[in-house]
Amino acid sequence: MAFCKNCGKSLAGDERFCVQCGSDASAAVTVPGTTPAQMIPPQQGTPGVYGVPGQIPVVVMPPAPAKRGGKMSTIIAVLLAVWFAGYYLTHRTPPITPAQEAAAEAALTKQQSFDCNFRNADGYLQIENGKWTNHSPVAIQAATLECDQTDSNGTDLDEMRINLKSPQGPLQPGTSQDYNAFRMGEIANYANKVHCTVVTVTPPDTSQQ
Repeated sequence: MAFCKNCGKSLAGDERFCVQCGSDASAAVTVPGTTPAQMIPPQQGTPGVYGVPGQIPVVVMPPAPAKRGGKMSTIIAVLLAVWFAGYYLTHRTPPITPAQEAAAEAALTKQQSFDCNFRNADGYLQIENGKWTNHSPVAIQAATLECDQTDSNGTDLDEMRINLKSPQGPLQPGTSQDYNAFRMGEIANYANKVHCTVVTVTPPDTSQQ
């Protein structure tokens, strides 16, 4: 195919002058085997962009290698959680309920004794030769002594209470504490009999130990 040497216009080959610029066509440049390039119409949605025909290379990424040990780690974590839960449930100390605490205190109270003699001291009930004994297997911090006055028919006329403590600290198991004479209160009218007994106890506080 021939081209004008001056302006580059394509020529059929038999022109004497270039139809574009009027130059002498005899000096045209001939390029053998040249064919016009075929233009690819622009892709839809992308104005003014032309592609080149042919296959478009596609890069295929290899799949990511599977992580090993993930499933086994999950199984081990679940087994450890189950083991710790079972250990906690079987080794924990359950809290003491109020009912259990009251029952324990009542049992300790029954294992206390108080022996004494009574005397009318100017209209007051006087306790003499008092002796508190702890028969329980634990130390007792304090106890409450109650003395009941009754008439000849056994009718309760009066109740008097006093706190008992040991000067040496909690009364240890199997030991006794002696008391000097002390007054409980006035003697009730028609009182014929007096009975004294320990009605409550206070074990030592072990929460701070």
